[in-house]
Amino acid sequence: MDYCLKRNYYHWVDKQWAYKDIPPRIILEPLLQNSDGSPFVDYKFFCYGGKLRYFMYSLGEAEHQVRNVKLDPQKNIIDQYFRKNIQIPPEDIKLPDNIDEMIAIAED
Repeated sequence: MDYCLKRNYYHWVDKQWAYKDIPPRIILEPLLQNSDGSPFVDYKFFCYGGKLRYFMYSLGEAEHQVRNVKLDPQKNIIDQYFRKNIQIPPEDIKLPDNIDEMIAIAED
């Protein structure tokens, strides 16, 4: 943590402008886990002009062993446009019942 507090990401990492003049801080938050012990799913929504273009279903973020798959708004796998091999088999993708609500919130 000492190393991170001494590092200025504006100067050391590609001149990331958003970090200029911001004092380094460490922010801790609770680890989110599923109650049944199954891997936590991280969703990332990519919207342009207020419309979802695709979203990512990602496993292993907390463990730093990330595997993900990208899906179009109709929930079809579109990884073939991003990489050669699908990292998560289609039968292992379990979208929540409220995925359409999640998409609507992301578009909003």
